Amino acid sequence: MRTSRFIVLSTALLLVGGAFAAFAATRSDGTDARRDAARVGAKSETPRKFCPLKPLVTVSHGPVTPVALVDNGTPGDSAGDERIFAFDGTDDRGRTVHIDWTMTTTGINVPEAGLQTRINNGVFSWPDVNSQMTLNGIGVYPNSGSVLAPSAQLDRPLVGGSGEFASVNGMVHSDHLPSGDWTHTFYTCR
Repeated sequence: MRTSRFIVLSTALLLVGGAFAAFAATRSDGTDARRDAARVGAKSETPRKFCPLKPLVTVSHGPVTPVALVDNGTPGDSAGDERIFAFDGTDDRGRTVHIDWTMTTTGINVPEAGLQTRINNGVFSWPDVNSQMTLNGIGVYPNSGSVLAPSAQLDRPLVGGSGEFASVNGMVHSDHLPSGDWTHTFYTCR
């Protein structure tokens, strides 16, 4: 009785292993199917393929200051403070871009003394073509300032778009130049 159970179990395991090998062998991305079948059998992970990011558009603008600073929570710098910005920039094709930006402070003296973390939500709008792109992420800022320190750079997720930029995703590389000006380069898999 034990021998017949062992044979049934062994056969089932062989069938499952064969199904995994057959699945790996049907890949159509040009990789060696036998190598992938061996990986499945050995339980090693197939390397994940990422979409290479390409620059889509760069937006430039001059120095900015908040149009509103809402001191939520404890008076002075504290978690919950809101900074609200609205300003215009220009893209690398010479088109006007309106930028609406909010920042919410989430931590004081984080990750170290003199710095704070803020969640960012930036909406870049191209009114002439009824298109938008949105970034959302977190950044580290000096406690004493409303924006990144000059010469600082920050990458944040590009979470979507509309119109000309419908269904984009990727990342936005922001660069606060030593002059006080800014560039935001949008990278996408498109």
